[in-house]
Parts: sequence; C-alpha cells; structure tokens
Amino acid sequence: MNEGTKTGIFWVAAAAIAAIATLVAWPRGNDDPTGSLIGTALLEKFTDPLVATNLKIVTFDESLGELESFEVAKDRKSGLWTIPSRQGYPADASNQMQAAGTALLDLKILDVKTDKAEEHSDYGVVQPDIEKLRVGDTGVGRLVSIRNEAGDTLVSLIIGNKVKDFPTHRYVRVPNQDPVYEVELDDSPLTTEFRQWIEEDLLQLSGFDIGATKIRNYSVSVGMTAERSLAVDPKRKYDANLSLNESNQWQLDSLVVYDETSVGQARTLAADETLNSVKLNKMKSALDDLKIVDVLRKPEGMSADLKADNELVGNKESFNSLIQHGFYAALNEANEREVLSANGETIVDLKDGVQYVLRFGTIAGIESSDDAADSETTPEAAEDVGGANRYLLVTARVNEAMIPPPAVKLIPQTYEELEAMLNPPAEEPVVPGEIQENPLALPENENVPTVEPTVEPTVEPTDEPSSEPAPPEADATDAETTTTTDEPAAEPTEESTDDAVSEGTGEVEASGTENGVGGGQDPADEPATVPADETATDVSNLGAPDNAPAGEEPPVELTAEEKLERLEAEQEKLIKENQRLRDAWKEKIDAANARVRELNSRFADWYYIVPNSTYKDLQFGIEELIAKQAGMGSAPPGGVNPADGPAFPQFNFGNPGQ
Repeated sequence: MNEGTKTGIFWVAAAAIAAIATLVAWPRGNDDPTGSLIGTALLEKFTDPLVATNLKIVTFDESLGELESFEVAKDRKSGLWTIPSRQGYPADASNQMQAAGTALLDLKILDVKTDKAEEHSDYGVVQPDIEKLRVGDTGVGRLVSIRNEAGDTLVSLIIGNKVKDFPTHRYVRVPNQDPVYEVELDDSPLTTEFRQWIEEDLLQLSGFDIGATKIRNYSVSVGMTAERSLAVDPKRKYDANLSLNESNQWQLDSLVVYDETSVGQARTLAADETLNSVKLNKMKSALDDLKIVDVLRKPEGMSADLKADNELVGNKESFNSLIQHGFYAALNEANEREVLSANGETIVDLKDGVQYVLRFGTIAGIESSDDAADSETTPEAAEDVGGANRYLLVTARVNEAMIPPPAVKLIPQTYEELEAMLNPPAEEPVVPGEIQENPLALPENENVPTVEPTVEPTVEPTDEPSSEPAPPEADATDAETTTTTDEPAAEPTEESTDDAVSEGTGEVEASGTENGVGGGQDPADEPATVPADETATDVSNLGAPDNAPAGEEPPVELTAEEKLERLEAEQEKLIKENQRLRDAWKEKIDAANARVRELNSRFADWYYIVPNSTYKDLQFGIEELIAKQAGMGSAPPGGVNPADGPAFPQFNFGNPGQ
C-alpha cells in the first residue's frame, strides 16, 4: 500500500469519527421541546390589562362534584361593571380588574416541571371540565380567562398548587396543553370572593353623620291554619326613639314597651337606670361599617320603597319567596301593601335628612319556602344556627324633620312697623326705691342720672326760672329766646305739676347737680328744699324722640316720600335675605332627595345577606338597651294608650291573590 492510499484511508476514518461525534453532540430537540422556553413570556398576547372587559374564574367543588363560576363583565353601553354570576349585581371592579390583569402580565417561565398528562393532578392543574370530573376528584385547578370588548380571549390559564419552599411561585398550565410550568405569581387578585368585587360598605354613611335612630323590636311567626291558609303572628316588644345631642351623647326621646297582647306602656328611665351607651355606640359602629356577604335578586313587583303590588301578592312563587326570606306583604293603614320583616327594623336618620330603613328577615338558607308555609318557624329557633347570615331589605327616604325650614324675618308693610322692628322697646330697668319711667334712665343698679344744665353758661338766668327746661344741646339763639323773655314764667298748674312728679317721690333737694335742677342758678336764691312738683324735670318734653341718648341732636323728621323709600329698601333687603335662607334650605332638601334616589337605585332589586353578628348589633332586647346601676331598685313603667306611642301601623296579612 503506497503512501497515497494510506493517506486516503486516514482521511476517511477521520471524517467518520467526526460524523459520529457530531451526531452524539446534536441537541435532542424532539425529546425536550420545552427546555428552550425557560425565561420566555408565558402569555405573549396579553400586553395591556386595561383592555380587559371580562374576567371568568371557574373552580371545582370536590364535595359536590360541581363547577362554580364567577364572572365580572363591563357593559358595552353604560360602561358599568356588573357580576353576571350574581344576577348582574353592580360591581366596584375597575381597580380590582386592573389588579387581576396586572398579576398575569409578563409572566416568565421559570421551569418546566413535566409534560406528562398523568402527572397534572400532582401539581393541581387538572382542567375543571364537568364532563370529565366526578365527586371526590382532586388536583383540579382554577381556570382563569380574560377577554377584550371584541370577545377575543387574551388569557386562558389553569392555576394550580403553590411551589414547595417558594410561596410566591405557582404551577400553571395552558388548557389543552400538557406542559406544567413554574412561574412567580401573586394570585390574590384572582379571587372569587364576592365581597372583593363590590362596594362592600352597603350604607356608605359615617357614624358622625347619624342624628337619631329608631328601634322597632318585634318578631313575626308564620304558620298554617286548620284550613291550610297562611297565619302570621306579629309580636311587638318595644319601640325606642333615640337621638344624639350636641355632645354626641345618646338620649332617650321616647320608649314604649308592649305586653303579650301588644298593649303599649310608656317607659321612662328610673333614677337607677341609664341608656347602655356601650351597646348603642356598637350599634352606631355597625351602621357605619355594615358589610354584605352576598346578594339575591328580589321577586318582581316589590318597589324601592318596599311596597308590594298585586302582581307580587298574586304570584304564588313570588309570595313564597318573600316568606322564605322572612318578609311579608301586608296592608297598612293607607291600604297599601307594605313588605314587613320577621325580625324587626332599625331606622337611621342622618343629619342631612337621609333616612335609612333596615328590615331584617330570617337566617339565610335554613329552610325552603315550602318549609316556611308548612311549619311554624320562630326567630329564636333560627338563632341557634352557628355562623349564620341573615337576609336584609334596605330602603332610603327623606326625613325633612332633620332639615327644619329656616326662620325667615317678617316683612314690614308700613314705616311704623319698620321702626318698631328696627327699634324694639328696651326693657325698663327699675331703680331701687322708685318706679323708673324715664326712657333715658340708666340700667338697673346704677346711680340715678343727673340732668345736665339746659342753659348755656354764658346766658344770664332770668329772675324766675322757666317751668320747662330747654331741649338738650339747644343752640344759643334758642336758649336766649327762652331765658330772656319779658313775660314772667307761668306758675305751674296742679295738673302739670302732677305730671312732672315721679310716682312715689316726695321732695327733691334743690342744690347742686344731684337734685335734678339746672346748675346755672344761684343756690342762695333757692330754698334748701322745694316741692318736687316745682323742680322735677319732665324728660318727655325734651323734644327728642323716645330712646334718643341724652346730649344728641334729635333726628330730622323724614318726609313721607323718604319714609316710603326707606321702607321699600328695607323690604327688598329682607326679601333677598329670606330668599337666600329658603334657597339654602331647598338645596339641602334637593341634595337629600338626590342622595335617596342614588341609594335606592342600588337597593331596589336586592335581598342583602349580612352576618348574623351584625344583625345582633342592630336589633337587641330592652335588657341590652337599658343599663342598670348596681345596688339600686327600679321604678315601674307607666301606662299609655298604644296610639300615643311611636307609630307602628296595623297590618292585615293576607294570602296570595287577596
């Protein structure tokens, strides 16, 4: 074998070895098709959670072998969110929906655990398919799907168990695909809990806004008569009207208690009793934080104000629905069918005029409508159900008594009425020792005022003093004319002197300014004492109007035209002020009515389901209403005609079709 042949053989062998090596090292893509997915996005099509308009979560109840579906959807026309799985109840889902979408956004594949279908149950990612599942099947996951407004599916994912030692990691699987992936996922926004998707605070009120409450504590038992007709037996216990004063303390406005025959007696707090403020404050907190756990649509024919029409009463299915949930349609005094409750009602008055009426039904889900019609059911028996909920009906209305109309001012029709309104007569103080009739008198307990000289100091006094002093601060010309007349002053007559003497006064000293005589006269010309009728000053003749302060210029008398102008100006001013007060009051009434309409738009169609513990905070016996001080006796209640107590209309409970 020559060298060329040897070289050729060598190269052939080398090529064969290289081919074998290449074949051994080639990736086995067909055996591990998912390995290259690690680190990539799991949901490539889902890039914007804001475009999501529908979320559906399907779970499997292993004990019942049934699927449970929860769905939230946005209405195309109104833009409002509802819960189709709860008969279209309004949802408060904008933020929750965004959180749910964000949780699924940009999920990265951290690992591929298996691609074998028989191992799906080990990771909790079995698809919830009712046709393939049976009671007791385990390892079934949650199927989450999100769609946009056009109905396109953006997300479809089965969420399984948590990853051991990594609580923020989950096993997931795409429906109809075998691989099981590990991803980092906070699935808390993907909840089927009803309360997480609604406005949980039912009443939306603040405890600080509560002005008064009325507790109507009664119960209604239902049974069947021998003729197989419905028998309703209401038992009234007590009616309490309570209010909060300016210090935010509870006070009892009225209380009526009832005996076994519903005869009322007025009840007042004895010396050893007080309102149980702890219980009442707990009631206020429960109203502030009233949470609902579920809803159920009411039958057709019940209005927002809890009135029932003939269609509801005549429909056996609807009538039995009321009874099943603890409510009864009955004729009230206005011959209207009103829906009453089996377990009392609580009425809440807000300071802004909005009034809530809460009527409490039976324990939720303890019996069917047939059971209610065939056997007597008492609320006390239902209370034994542990951890139960209770049905509730709510309506709102306006109580204008909480918004009293403004106190407007009267409009004067004449100038005299205007003067009387602007210058009301002052109370006349009484000086000790005499009856003071002087309109210029100082307030009570002050010294009797002196009368200032009525003559200018530069004018010489006449030989005989005038019987009438000059007006206060008269000008010099008038004073001179008065004091220099050639005719002697007339002697005071008996009639005039009697008018000038103050009642109950004897003689008045004539010296100085303390005796009421002008200081410009020589004291030597006057006797030590003179009769009061010769020295007393009659202030009613000073020429100044009543109530005018001493020493001021008398007001100028207005003409008839000026009086009319002033009257019209004041009338216009008062009319505008009164209108402003009325407008402000009307705005409050309109705001209350608008709020009531808004609330009833939510309340109108629904039975609400609330925790039974909440019911017990809002309805309680009289022994919890009144706290008794230790070591003291009690006083018996007084009697009263039931008609004099808080109004509770008499009802006539009927059967379907009546």
